[in-house]
Amino acid sequence: MHLMGGAVQYAVKYIINPARVIELTQNQYFSVVAESTNHKGIIGSGTIWNGALNIGSENLPYGFLNTLLVHPSYRKNGIAKEIANWRINQFEKKFGKEGVVYASIQKGNKGSENTASKWCTHFYPNRITLLPIKPRYRSVPFNSSFTVESICSEDIEEVVEQLNIFHKDYELYIPHSSKSFRNWLSKDLNGAPLHHYWLVKDKSGNILGGIGFIEDYRMRVIEILKMPFSMKIFNSVLKVIPSNKILRQSKLSFCWFKPNQQKAAKYLLENIRYHWRNETDNILCYFDTKSPWVKILGASPFMPSTISSIALKSPIGLGDNKLIYFAPI
Repeated sequence: MHLMGGAVQYAVKYIINPARVIELTQNQYFSVVAESTNHKGIIGSGTIWNGALNIGSENLPYGFLNTLLVHPSYRKNGIAKEIANWRINQFEKKFGKEGVVYASIQKGNKGSENTASKWCTHFYPNRITLLPIKPRYRSVPFNSSFTVESICSEDIEEVVEQLNIFHKDYELYIPHSSKSFRNWLSKDLNGAPLHHYWLVKDKSGNILGGIGFIEDYRMRVIEILKMPFSMKIFNSVLKVIPSNKILRQSKLSFCWFKPNQQKAAKYLLENIRYHWRNETDNILCYFDTKSPWVKILGASPFMPSTISSIALKSPIGLGDNKLIYFAPI
């Protein structure tokens, strides 16, 4: 399946059935496909995730428009618009017009921007950054102030509480419960966990921060089809994207740290990068462009990255000075 139109063009190559991928990554969703009598197989598809999120001072039902795909031979025929409309209509039938519908649109994807302009009531340009970072191949220097370990059952209540506290002022944040967090941790593929959660603690055993890790490469890989010239130049030095253009990607999720614990968060991140060095060649990180995590990741203008905007259909707009929460796919 090809995703085209933005600054970076790529194809998703599934290792397992795409429907199984959706089941493993989302608990609540519905999908639509488009067919033509002139084509064997589908010519388009789209998914909408749903649940409840925070916007302003309210918690409202949401629908996140995701994975809109149209066969190259059938583009510019209104199929993307019809798929978008079907998903929004289905969402509003179930949750009403007071819910929130939104989508992320890669910078430069004029086709998706034009489609979104037909349904969105608010548009927030260049708010989400996708940073691909490489694994770390040198061991992390020991720091006696911190210990890094995998989460245990006894830590989950506190982690969920701190995760929600960290994001309490974020727009579009999806609050977690112990039940939803345990469900996320329970996802497995072929008998092995797909999701992992790591903690950093101080000498007294107090939890200072946490990061989730998703082995996405066990479900699908990404083939880069086209990059801007500037990104090619940067990548020739940084080598974030392998020479074969095939990315065995993993993702970070549910990232948080206690106030003034950026050093602990950085130590945790570096240990995760090192631990998974032989399994993944690319770790994807999604954050608001103004998130404190962008600095912790060491982002610079020379890092290959993509920027996305948020298209929103909602009775409430986003706060001017609030960060936006964006969860990985």
